[in-house]
Amino acid sequence: LCSKLTVFHNAKTAIAYLKTHRYQLELLPDVILLDINMPVMNGWQFLEEFSQINSDFLSRIRIYMLSSSISSQDARQAQACELLSGYMSKPITLPQLQEIFQP
Repeated sequence: LCSKLTVFHNAKTAIAYLKTHRYQLELLPDVILLDINMPVMNGWQFLEEFSQINSDFLSRIRIYMLSSSISSQDARQAQACELLSGYMSKPITLPQLQEIFQP
């Protein structure tokens, strides 16, 4: 589905990577799959930090929030967030992934 996959075990590390490489287009992701519940920094906190550096990126990074939560509040909050390209409930299916990574 993609030519390169980079995994971060917590959002704080991902933010540090993005800040370090913000001007290196070839090192930036096209898509971020973001879980709401993560150690160190949750998905909402990631988005808050990301919003501070988003304008530095030379291309738009599409972010899809993933959640096992059945909370309608999470879904509403995600829909209202302009940084998000979508909100998906886990488990994610292959057709959903194919849709995300279509050119």
